[in-house]
Amino acid sequence: MPKTWFSTPLSKNAKDMEGRIRNIFEGQRRRPAVIVLALVAAVALLCGSVVAVRERSGTDSIHAALNIPFGADRVMLEGEVLGTVPDAGETSYRIGLESGKQAVIRIGADTLISSWADGFDEGLFRSGGAADVRVSADCSASVGRLTLENGETSKVYSARIVHIGATLLRDVIQLTGGASLDAWEERSYTIYQTKNGTELLRVHEPTGPQNVYVGGVESLDDADETARDTIIAWYAARGNLYDLRAELESAYAEWVSTPPTERYFAHTVEQTVAPTASNNDLLFFVTSLILPLDGQIVENRRTGEVFDRHTGAYLSNAALFDCPADELAERLLTLAGVSDAQLREEMRQAFRPEYIVVLPDSVTLEFPQGTLPSEEFSYILSLNYDDALLGLMHDWAVPYGRESGR
Repeated sequence: MPKTWFSTPLSKNAKDMEGRIRNIFEGQRRRPAVIVLALVAAVALLCGSVVAVRERSGTDSIHAALNIPFGADRVMLEGEVLGTVPDAGETSYRIGLESGKQAVIRIGADTLISSWADGFDEGLFRSGGAADVRVSADCSASVGRLTLENGETSKVYSARIVHIGATLLRDVIQLTGGASLDAWEERSYTIYQTKNGTELLRVHEPTGPQNVYVGGVESLDDADETARDTIIAWYAARGNLYDLRAELESAYAEWVSTPPTERYFAHTVEQTVAPTASNNDLLFFVTSLILPLDGQIVENRRTGEVFDRHTGAYLSNAALFDCPADELAERLLTLAGVSDAQLREEMRQAFRPEYIVVLPDSVTLEFPQGTLPSEEFSYILSLNYDDALLGLMHDWAVPYGRESGR
């Protein structure tokens, strides 16, 4: 069988097989997941849309990677560990399910256990010492019932694979009014919640520029090796473009003001860097920042970045154009045909070079919500690579395939 990114050879040796299964998780702890965006993502970049990638659950990843059939007796359980229950010398955990019900999973000597978290103590988990964790368990059919502390009985399931997917961190931040929040830390995001368990804000781990790919567009991998490290360091130094405390304060205030008869919708924050275009000397990227306007509506703020693909040096977008920097906004607004005098003046005043995003088939000028007083929402101008735009750009700044306006 040919080797691919998504296959692993099976072994006749059981111990070696167990090691391979563990490596699916433990060999990837804290390593950013590779995101592959299909060719349609190029359209999403042009339109300002958001492409979401859902990850498999931990146990599903094992089955998928090894092509193991699930079996007719398979039972999947996911929930928070609430404690242990006496079980004739076995380690058995009581799990609170999303449905509000409880179940018991029994950990045997042959149960495979994994976690993405650094410093995970498998021995402690096997001995019944786990607390403040969420698990997903691939179990066989019910093997009996046990009596819980409240006198109720629960089905017991024999766990074949258990993945610890989240850890609860208590009192991670105190808000201005004195409220203290807990946080569930998962591999790709952190959920901040109130003391009663209400999810306030979900913050995704920043993604890119490394390990992010767009169909038909060169990626960071195509830069010179030294340049790759320099570009990664530039983004690391820039850091997050949002204020976590401010987002938490806003989410908490909205939750407090939500009437008991209405549903509060958790906020989401996500920051992603993806490649957009390239040429012999440059690599172009876009940073997409998803910020909540309220629990159900988000804004996608995008900024463009450009780097020398040989050295990794950052270039201002203004340097791509053959005109004085203080004239650039006016020149671009003229090319875009903005004729409304008030709007044009607002754009000229709000203009920043990073609002320019270089795409494979156009250059956009994107004004975030709130930067133009006369506009309620964000405003995007799109310029095709016609002779007028190419005449304004330096020859060395034009992406591959757009050297001619025709």
